[in-house]
Amino acid sequence: MAAESSAQVCLLFDMMVRAMVDKPECVSVKSVSMPNGSVVLKVGAAPEELGKLIGLGGRTSRSFRTILSAISKTQRQRYSLDIGEDIT
Repeated sequence: MAAESSAQVCLLFDMMVRAMVDKPECVSVKSVSMPNGSVVLKVGAAPEELGKLIGLGGRTSRSFRTILSAISKTQRQRYSLDIGEDIT
């Protein structure tokens, strides 16, 4: 069940990130299960798109983390976010 919910969260973030950037074909979102039981969402995009994902003063990335926090509480699964260049 945890893998299924992680896949759904990954799909949600994939759709949100693709809607924000100019090059949606360069976006990749992967979920990585950590040994401590948490899940890290690794969001990758073209280098010139990273500013849109981080936002002015980190506002957009903070909003992403707020969404993940709400999901974490409802699913009782710890999620964290890692935004970087293309991770493929």
